[in-house]
Amino acid sequence: MIKSCYIDGCAFERDNFPEGLYLYQTIMTFGHRPLYLGAYLALLEGASQELLYRSLPLKESDVATLISDFLRKNGYPAAMPSSVELRYYRSGEVVLLGGEVSPYPKLGLRLLMPEGVPVRYDVPISEVHSSLRRAVFEAAQAEAENRGARVAVRVDSEGFLRSVDNAELFVVKEYTVMTPAPPMSVEGRLLAEAIRRVGLQLEIAPIALDVADDADEIFYADHRGITALGRFNGRPLMHILAEKIATVL
Repeated sequence: MIKSCYIDGCAFERDNFPEGLYLYQTIMTFGHRPLYLGAYLALLEGASQELLYRSLPLKESDVATLISDFLRKNGYPAAMPSSVELRYYRSGEVVLLGGEVSPYPKLGLRLLMPEGVPVRYDVPISEVHSSLRRAVFEAAQAEAENRGARVAVRVDSEGFLRSVDNAELFVVKEYTVMTPAPPMSVEGRLLAEAIRRVGLQLEIAPIALDVADDADEIFYADHRGITALGRFNGRPLMHILAEKIATVL
């Protein structure tokens, strides 16, 4: 199965990727159709303006057709959610990569309840999804795995939580859901809306490490679904509210 191609449909080998900095969005799909594509492209456009000082040379209708054709040609099941990664390189090249097929319905709660540990690091230059941010995260992930955990929880140089598994994090303490900044990702915004829809309070404020150490739940959303940590810093966590929120997504 061809897992990657240029946006014009021309296939290439994995070792022939363009070189240099790239921006990316991992797009959820279902039934061979991209979901929330306009919102993903708006984030990619904003990142391009911020880091590359130019507009994204893509039309939403063209990208939607490309993704649908790509999923069909490569045998992705129409009855299951899947993902694709859209990259925009500094060189101007645009690349589409096939992603994972998910057993969970859209943004359902994943059965995996990984352990997370705090890893201190800052992201240089920009917080937008780029190969630079990805490289820093992968180093943090390697440290977490070296410590026997599956997930890195990012703590900045001032001691505040910033993200988990390279996604926006949500911390539950005494029925209040906290997040350190207004969610910007597509999945983070959907999760924030769902939190309010089930009648929970969402508080946007800095989260110190000691607050997270005493949390009831820590969870996040990305293209794979909602993931609740089973343990953080060696302490067991629940997933009661995460499960409830997942039911309305």
